[in-house]
Amino acid sequence: MTASARPSTVTVELHPEFNHFGLVDADAENPGPAVHAADHVPFAARGPAGALFFTQRDAIVSVRLEVWDLEPPKTAEEFAHRFSGTFTTGTGCVALGSVTASPADRTIDLSPKTTHHLRAYRSATFDAPPDPDVSDTGAIKLQRWLIQV
Repeated sequence: MTASARPSTVTVELHPEFNHFGLVDADAENPGPAVHAADHVPFAARGPAGALFFTQRDAIVSVRLEVWDLEPPKTAEEFAHRFSGTFTTGTGCVALGSVTASPADRTIDLSPKTTHHLRAYRSATFDAPPDPDVSDTGAIKLQRWLIQV
């Protein structure tokens, strides 16, 4: 299967609460994924209406979400952690963001009532924080993520 030439791309920087963020159906009646233990790896878990992604403590995450018309090509970037699965949206609208509302959260329109294939990649290394004055202890790190739908 050949990939779409240009995916729709959203890039967002999140400050995850409770060390995780999600890509979930934005339908108010189905606010998040019920996590399946069989589809769980140390950094991600999939449910029927989306996925949760787990960060390391004190990490800010830089997420690049790519929405493809067809199967995306394998990424050329080096990511140590990989996850794949499927989910369905009732409305076709998903939210990428924190577990509680945040100004950085984004909504993305997908095809409604269809199964979406998901690939997630997490870097094993951390980049310098975007703003060195955010923490005087230097504990905050920036972790890169690539999510393809």
